[in-house]
Amino acid sequence: MKKVIILILCILPVIIWAEYAAMYIDDGAEQTGSPLFNSGTYYDVTGWGTSTTSTAWSYSSNALTNTNGGGLYYVKYSLSWDGSEGTWKTRILVNTTSYAVNERRMKLNADVGNISGGCLINIANGESLKLQVTSDDNVTSFTPHYAQVAIYEVTEASTPYYAEIYNTTSTTQSSIGTSWVDVTSYTSGELSGWTFASNTLTVSPAAAGTYYALLDVNMSSSSVNDFFTGISINDATPSIIAQRHVNGNSDFGNSLACGIITVSSGDEVSIKVKADGSNKNFTSNVSNFVLIPLNGSTSAPYTSMLTNNNTVSTSISGTWVSESNQVDDERNSSFWSFSSSTDTMTPIGDSAGKYLVSYYIGITYPNPGESGTDIDVDCGISIGNTIVEKTMIKRSLQKKDSGDFGSASGNAIVTIDSGTDVITLDLKEISSQSASVKVQYSNVTLVRIKEETSFTLPVTLSSFYGLPISNKEIELYWETATESDIYGYNIYRDGLSSGTAMELRNLAPIIAYQSNTGNSYTFIDEDFQMADHYFYWLESIELSGTNKLYGPFYVKTEFSDEYDAPEILPRQTTLANYPNPFNPVTEISFELVEQSDVLIEIFNLKGEKIFTKQLNQIGAGRHSIEWDAGNYSSGTYLIRMLTNTETLIRKATLLK
Repeated sequence: MKKVIILILCILPVIIWAEYAAMYIDDGAEQTGSPLFNSGTYYDVTGWGTSTTSTAWSYSSNALTNTNGGGLYYVKYSLSWDGSEGTWKTRILVNTTSYAVNERRMKLNADVGNISGGCLINIANGESLKLQVTSDDNVTSFTPHYAQVAIYEVTEASTPYYAEIYNTTSTTQSSIGTSWVDVTSYTSGELSGWTFASNTLTVSPAAAGTYYALLDVNMSSSSVNDFFTGISINDATPSIIAQRHVNGNSDFGNSLACGIITVSSGDEVSIKVKADGSNKNFTSNVSNFVLIPLNGSTSAPYTSMLTNNNTVSTSISGTWVSESNQVDDERNSSFWSFSSSTDTMTPIGDSAGKYLVSYYIGITYPNPGESGTDIDVDCGISIGNTIVEKTMIKRSLQKKDSGDFGSASGNAIVTIDSGTDVITLDLKEISSQSASVKVQYSNVTLVRIKEETSFTLPVTLSSFYGLPISNKEIELYWETATESDIYGYNIYRDGLSSGTAMELRNLAPIIAYQSNTGNSYTFIDEDFQMADHYFYWLESIELSGTNKLYGPFYVKTEFSDEYDAPEILPRQTTLANYPNPFNPVTEISFELVEQSDVLIEIFNLKGEKIFTKQLNQIGAGRHSIEWDAGNYSSGTYLIRMLTNTETLIRKATLLK
């Protein structure tokens, strides 16, 4: 009998973590004084109990301090509090500079408000960041019930895993009491590496890790009540919580909770709600929960615009209008442009892809005490002149003598098409009455996240594998996508019997070809033992002096008495199409690691589903179908594949 070597292969991710930090207040205590602090003077929010930081940050004395060179960070905060009646302001302070200022009106002894803000901030090594608060009156009472400050470095994730669930239709749950229960109104949005069922997100083994979490809930209730919303892992009591008072049917309230969470394979994440009393009705009007991986290593395309202490009013009615008086903020000018005449951000260059869009708004009446009824305002992000419903929030404003200041925020994962998808912050009045409002503070930020279709690295991991060429040799093979700044490569191997990784070529690196079109490489491992297990890593050596590891690649060798080696099953579920761009037919190919039902769907960039193919009980291995787009116009389309455990998305371009 002819003996052959069977290789059992799989790729395990090596992740380079981005910098991040968070600090939290959980059910903080009341602070009193005569006065507690003076009108117009900012004071530190105190009482922080826990913090989560990478090695680049430290926590001490109500502040987070950068300790590792600094950089560009997205900072988001949330504060649920009650206190003296009046108009309150919050801000992020970095050294002596204010960021993300917002404003909210509070009622005496009857209101628990949630206020939030966020923006891009360049933070230098050694600089500290803190959350501060002030009021327009001498404050005698302040209780920070819940608060979070969450920070992540603006880098593009190294792995294409993320999750989003949302609802855009008002859904009421009855009999909400003082125990935490699941919010049941969600449907799945953008998912990669996660699955969603029965109100729960479940993380796959590959997607396990640390995530930036953003939860917005726009709520109302038939009764006057305080509601608590939070993020739960494996049905545990939430540790990231927001609290919001709702003043009956005429009131729309918005609350934000943000933070850093770490999940292991199979962990379940859900959104929960409870009330401060029994048998309460809770209505989720619009809600969105987003998880973004904190594993980036390269700068991401980003942009932001803001209003700061704006004094100009905007006229609104029942149709969407763009908020004017925006100014340019932090922006990567190679990927985004800003127009002060139209208050828009426009993608340019190679900016297409999936983005986290996050915004907050501080809105008020410009003329306190004017006649007329109270109004409800819709706010949202428009992409290409079309409102993105999952970013919409509702805010009630009362025409009172002292004026009403409302705070709200929204977050979502959106797809941006380069050159055409102009971004605006839009407003309208829900009941179509005319009114003048003033957006006194706002910020709109977009940061690109890694998606499966744009998963390009100097080394293409899907083509890093090994093949036997004798009973003492394995040939390793890999392909590169581009090599603009690569010096060369090293190979490392770790045998389970030894437990120590070794460099297989320790005299000199394998020199790169330095080609923009990519190249193929081989390396022969001449010293391995049969029936042993090996992990292989590929190390790229960049001209900047940075080394990055890809892999590991798992290889198990053993003897078989069969003449023919069996098929090597895929290492991971994949989705591809070829050719791409295409005209008008493309082959959609996919690989499964195990038997599964498969649903193939194709959408245009308006979100309209134009193609569906259901395949039942498809076996492990490679499969393909054809899509004929002869009846469709040139443009970009999204191919989505859903299996029993995963969702993959790929971008396809039709060029006629």
